Amino acid sequence: MWRLLAFWHPASALPAFYRFKHPMLLHPRHVTRRDGERLVFAVENQGCRDWTIPWPPQDGPADTDPPVWLTEDPYNDDDPETILEAEPLSRFLLQFTLDQASGIAPFNAWTYVMPTERLEPLWNSLRPVPLNHYVPTYGGHLFYAAPGLLASISGDENEAVAAFGTRHRETLTPLKAYDFPWSRFDA
Repeated sequence: MWRLLAFWHPASALPAFYRFKHPMLLHPRHVTRRDGERLVFAVENQGCRDWTIPWPPQDGPADTDPPVWLTEDPYNDDDPETILEAEPLSRFLLQFTLDQASGIAPFNAWTYVMPTERLEPLWNSLRPVPLNHYVPTYGGHLFYAAPGLLASISGDENEAVAAFGTRHRETLTPLKAYDFPWSRFDA
């Protein structure tokens, strides 16, 4: 729980934190599921998913940085599907923040699905954020960064989709040179 508190304390002072499309709960709620007791700390904006950690914490090494579970259809009393996230809580919170920050960025560029090899020219300008796939069941985003730019790329060896977010429109301008199939381009 202290990792959540460490996250909320500085985040609560940032206005952008309250604009996340999938909110972090300032007051997590306790739930009982078929696989045990959980603490819900974030929800999908339409209520069809939530993220939880085991609760109450035990006094073991795994509980200092507990696993995070994504629950599909959490209000299905019969058998909601639970999926283990690839990162423990401390690293998951960073993934969650990167994903949400990209989503609320004032300026965006999103591609349609394209062959993965089309991304090859980007690797000289983007640096990978050293995290596993975020939400691996749903395409597994990997995050990349460049000065003033956040990128989220989801794909496999054949096809990929890229999303870019920035606070300044001109940061997107160099991306025009790649001639990607854009579904949105704010520059």
